[in-house]
Amino acid sequence: MATSAAGQPVRLNDQQIDAALKNAPEWALVGESIQRTYQFTDFVQAMKFVDEVAQAAEAAQHHPDILIRYSRVTLTLATHDSGGITVKDFDLATKADMFSSKHVVVTKPKTAVVKSVASGVGGVGGGGESNGGGGASKPLLVRERSSPWRSSRVSLHSMGWGFLPVLSALCACNVA
Repeated sequence: MATSAAGQPVRLNDQQIDAALKNAPEWALVGESIQRTYQFTDFVQAMKFVDEVAQAAEAAQHHPDILIRYSRVTLTLATHDSGGITVKDFDLATKADMFSSKHVVVTKPKTAVVKSVASGVGGVGGGGESNGGGGASKPLLVRERSSPWRSSRVSLHSMGWGFLPVLSALCACNVA
């Protein structure tokens, strides 16, 4: 692993990150970090996984951000001392993937892609029966990427600007 004069791992450039992500297909670039969400069958399995990740992180002195939501665990990795993503992040990502294979993991897509948005966005917000275009509302369709077996649809029927929090949440998870 390349290190700087200060002994810190060297930050990877965009091409190096793209190449490393090809070897870690479930991981996504989120700002200046990489991230993956694991879905387990229950809280106990999720916590066993988190414990293994914590032990590996402590041994490497490289600590991820960990978000636990019952049976779902999201890891976010970045090397703060280097100001971005380094080999250390991908090393811990590989270990986390190995740990997850020991537990029962429910396959979950990693991101969502907005397929179509309600028509007549300029007229949205009137609070009436239509979306401002005079016609019936079109539902917001969401297809989850990396999942050929499952497609989700969210219908927001004439909610006016009520769909903005949903779009905001989608944008936070790398909507393409």
